[in-house]
Amino acid sequence: MGLSLILNRSTVWPADGSRELLTNSGFEGVYSQLAPSWQENTWGQDQYKHVSWGCEKQSARNGVAQQIAVSQLAAGCGTMVFQPFTFPPGRVFEGRL
Repeated sequence: MGLSLILNRSTVWPADGSRELLTNSGFEGVYSQLAPSWQENTWGQDQYKHVSWGCEKQSARNGVAQQIAVSQLAAGCGTMVFQPFTFPPGRVFEGRL
């Protein structure tokens, strides 16, 4: 049994409404695996052969979305997409997936 996850938008912004911290938070662009500005982290024995990333166009609300398909997930294994950024100190932030 596999799992397919479609990510359409991810946001992190200061509570005061200023600039979004993520680059390409809507997973836009033309790509074959990972959306521009995003990275992947997959861990566990042989997990890479069970994970694929791609551009999803049929289920996307705004034309394109990030798809992560996992055909098998053993104990202690996992995968994620992420984008590193720095939280400026002394501010409150909100985030949504």
